[in-house]
Amino acid sequence: MNNYWLKEYFPKAIDNSANQMPRVDKVNDTLKKVGFNIVGNETFLIQPDLKDFFLYSGKYKPKMYLDEKVRSGISTFANLASNEEVEEGCIRLKKDIETKKIEDVVNKYSSDLGDYTYIIAEKK
Repeated sequence: MNNYWLKEYFPKAIDNSANQMPRVDKVNDTLKKVGFNIVGNETFLIQPDLKDFFLYSGKYKPKMYLDEKVRSGISTFANLASNEEVEEGCIRLKKDIETKKIEDVVNKYSSDLGDYTYIIAEKK
């Protein structure tokens, strides 16, 4: 989460969101304790044609985050961000979209390491 470009505009909210997510090793350990074998991990990169709305769903559509209705359905904004941070972040994001600086910001955070990790496990 800390490698997502939204951190540029909403750093505290992204930190709060990242801090509540369990680490992969902790999830693996918990799965093992309850009787699963870990087969592997697979990373997933968000694709531009995504239809669902969740935190990363606007990865290729930054303007989406300016819509209050969209933000209200994303837990990071609805539950973990202050009104002040959202307001200030949206002002900066809107300006960067208008000036096309957003392209530089997105590229700065670009990574091929994956946006999400799936843990593949089998019941023993």
